[in-house]
Amino acid sequence: ISVELTEEGLNKVEDIVTIVYQYIRMLQTKTSEEEWRRVFSECEKLNTMSFRFKSKESPSNYVTSLSTNLHKYKSDDVLSGPWLYREFDFNLIQEFLAHLKPDNMRNLVASQSFRGNTTLSEKWYGTEYSKVPFSASFIQRLNSEETSVNLHLPNANEFIPTDFTLKFENLDEVAKQQLKYPIRLDPAAPEAHQSLLSYFTSSSPSPPPLSRQPSASTIPPPHAQTIHIDMAIKCNSLKKADTFSKSDPFVQVHYVPALNSTPVY
Repeated sequence: ISVELTEEGLNKVEDIVTIVYQYIRMLQTKTSEEEWRRVFSECEKLNTMSFRFKSKESPSNYVTSLSTNLHKYKSDDVLSGPWLYREFDFNLIQEFLAHLKPDNMRNLVASQSFRGNTTLSEKWYGTEYSKVPFSASFIQRLNSEETSVNLHLPNANEFIPTDFTLKFENLDEVAKQQLKYPIRLDPAAPEAHQSLLSYFTSSSPSPPPLSRQPSASTIPPPHAQTIHIDMAIKCNSLKKADTFSKSDPFVQVHYVPALNSTPVY
């Protein structure tokens, strides 16, 4: 268990550790199996989402983490082991919590403020440190049955997403397939494309009307008559940006089946 301290917190280490053990005691004695199942389910969903949409990282760091995982997981679980929750085991949770007790604790406090006040030096890196025994009063506080009424599990998180499918309203299957990939905006695009692009590179206060259906030579679906433009961040939240040009690689268009007569921006 790691706790980051402020300067004031550094002077109240014993108080903070005491509260940590009160929370552990609350988990041990006042948390039902149903509550644990709810917490497990939330963590499972969040970790599954994090694993599915995991960001790329440094190849060297990734290889190092995978090498470490080889010592912890079966070969089939090396990639997903640290992320995915496999099964809920209430008895295992209780067994683990039983080991979190004061007489099985080592408390490490690290701060630059201890520089010059230490008595020992680590063998390999020369890190300075001191060993200090716990006071009898501190041990007594940790073993107390007292638990603050303000300690409780987090409330249920109602905003964890589970369905990541794209939503299409009033579109047939053909239209959905045509929306699957964006189409790169071509400098030689039809007049309708150029009028929309001009809006983002001009000082016009309002978007131009889409007076006619774009050319069939560039748009396969006959019912596609509005255009949706996706911009990169440099577009400043879909506002006009003077940096855009007809050959700007950050501009893409989707052809959207007409839901009304107004272009979709």
